[in-house]
Amino acid sequence: MGWALLGVGLLLALYALLRHGLRSAPWPRGRPELRGRTAIVTGEPRQGTGTGPAAPLGPA
Repeated sequence: MGWALLGVGLLLALYALLRHGLRSAPWPRGRPELRGRTAIVTGEPRQGTGTGPAAPLGPA
């Protein structure tokens, strides 16, 4: 009885993963248009994202 319940549980878990969990998002079809949008860049200068890397993104 215990093995049957374990088997049914595993089948239900596999079904749930295949139905909902393993779907991946569609691949982007190119660069999105960002003109006229606002971006907020956060970070600490010593950690890689600071004024230097953020400068090409636009004026503050």
